[in-house]
Amino acid sequence: PRFNRTTLEVKKPILAVVADNSLSIQYLKAENQVQQTVASLQNNSALNDKFELRLFTIDEVLKDTTAFDFSGKSSNLHEAASGLQNLFRGKSRATVLVSDGNQTGGSDFVYSLGNRNLFSVLLQAIRSNKPMLRLRKST
Repeated sequence: PRFNRTTLEVKKPILAVVADNSLSIQYLKAENQVQQTVASLQNNSALNDKFELRLFTIDEVLKDTTAFDFSGKSSNLHEAASGLQNLFRGKSRATVLVSDGNQTGGSDFVYSLGNRNLFSVLLQAIRSNKPMLRLRKST
């Protein structure tokens, strides 16, 4: 006799949340906005139901942590894109980038992501100290 067994495993797609941990965030006095934005994504039950959230910080290198100190000397967003591609090769993934949009090293990160979905939350400091959040989707 021969027995065949088929197992079906449903995995959530990965939502990589990458937060800028560079000095420019500190300079713009946007530390609280970055931390609050990441916390709101992390605590969003609808996102958690549909995605496996993975949290990272980026300055010169990509780190699998959300321990913010905003002391990175540069923002190498290309490193984040290539690091995520290597880490999640062959897996379904979207990326949320929480940044001031100031890239100070590496190639243009939009091209580094290839055909992956990128949602960026750009923090723009304005004189009233109420940053404007823009959600932009790049394809």
